Amino acid sequence: MLFRSTILAIRQRGATALQPLRSNLWIDEIYQVPTVENVIKRDLSRLRKYGLKVIISVHRMSQLSNKKFQDELLGSGASFTFLRGCKEIQLKEFTDIFNASEFTFEDVYNLKPFHALHIINSNKEGNWIGITKLPPPTQ
Repeated sequence: MLFRSTILAIRQRGATALQPLRSNLWIDEIYQVPTVENVIKRDLSRLRKYGLKVIISVHRMSQLSNKKFQDELLGSGASFTFLRGCKEIQLKEFTDIFNASEFTFEDVYNLKPFHALHIINSNKEGNWIGITKLPPPTQ
């Protein structure tokens, strides 16, 4: 219900401006509430034009119970971040992207502590793939 209300508010705000301000919606461990996947899947590809970026965290794509939702994520211009410790089976959906880049699965396996490999999708620039250093944990 809360997500539906957010979608309606974003649509109303987006209708009032040519270029609506960007908003981020973080959903952590979405697989714990499978019905949310269905709600998001319906609107995911349209939300960018209203200025909403949905950020979803999962440990692996297979945790998403809805295969169509996985396909929607992969096809909607989503960006992805991989942390150290990913297994090849968890990265199989990204084979085409890795094959077209200078990075390999081994680069993800061999990340240094506090580093991540990102696939950032930009409508204007295409994909940017690179490794960045993350901040260390707070004490």
